[in-house]
Amino acid sequence: PLAVASQASGVGYSMVRRRPTVGLALLGQCLVLLCWLVPRDAFAAAPAARRPLLSPARAATEAPEAPAPAPATDALESVWRYIGGWYEIKKEDGKLYFHENNLRGELVEQDDWLVAELPPAGSIRLKLGPSGEEVLSNFKPADADWGDSITALKEWESLTGRTQGLRSSLSGTEFAGEAGGVTVKVDGGQRPIALEIADEESSAELAKHIKEAHAAAVGKSLEFMTESLQHLYADHFAAKKE
Repeated sequence: PLAVASQASGVGYSMVRRRPTVGLALLGQCLVLLCWLVPRDAFAAAPAARRPLLSPARAATEAPEAPAPAPATDALESVWRYIGGWYEIKKEDGKLYFHENNLRGELVEQDDWLVAELPPAGSIRLKLGPSGEEVLSNFKPADADWGDSITALKEWESLTGRTQGLRSSLSGTEFAGEAGGVTVKVDGGQRPIALEIADEESSAELAKHIKEAHAAAVGKSLEFMTESLQHLYADHFAAKKE
């Protein structure tokens, strides 16, 4: 009985010792099959958690600050033309100054105006007009009250705009000169537009008539352009708006 028991015990012990080995083998095979069957990206790292949304109040405090708007005085820095002449407004060492001829003074805010003392002549106050394209000003002599309002326009911007408008106007006009059976047409800039020759025009006089007709057309065009330029500069120096 002891031998049988020992044998039985030995068999049982041997079987018990083999079971973990069989279990490990089965586990290894399962892992191999799992690697073949499951896509590789299934083992990729999980995406990072999204940043939680901020509350409106917190977002407002953490939002980057917007750039500060340019001060209104920047629009005043220019050369300004008015009916009596011109003046310049420019910055020096961070301060805004008014310059006209030999007069110079720092512009300081007073109510809705910028005021500069211009001894011994007096004082000037100014501000941008409603459109932002002109300056309104009043001059105050040393021993008097504020004078009438004066409007000034930007010197070069105004002149450039007028010139471009005149050029466009001249290109759209037409002037004709005639001689014999020839008619020559030019625009307001004296550029040729058309040449018309009548059937009865003599070939012997053709060159002469073309030259005469062209001279007549150019003369009319030049007269119109000269008159237009005179009006342009008169309006500019009088600081009249277009």
